[in-house]
Amino acid sequence: MSADNKYAACCSMEQSLKGPKDTGFACCGGGHDIAGNREVGFLCCPEGQDFDGHLCT
Repeated sequence: MSADNKYAACCSMEQSLKGPKDTGFACCGGGHDIAGNREVGFLCCPEGQDFDGHLCT
């Protein structure tokens, strides 16, 4: 379930559904959140980091 309990997906037990509906969702592991943007794409990165299209930094 998403944090707002509006969306659901099948994620493995150690993952949770992250991301707003306007960017898309991903199943991210603990301590990770979805990062990036429409131009470079999205990826689960450690919380507080951003995704530049190649790496989480």
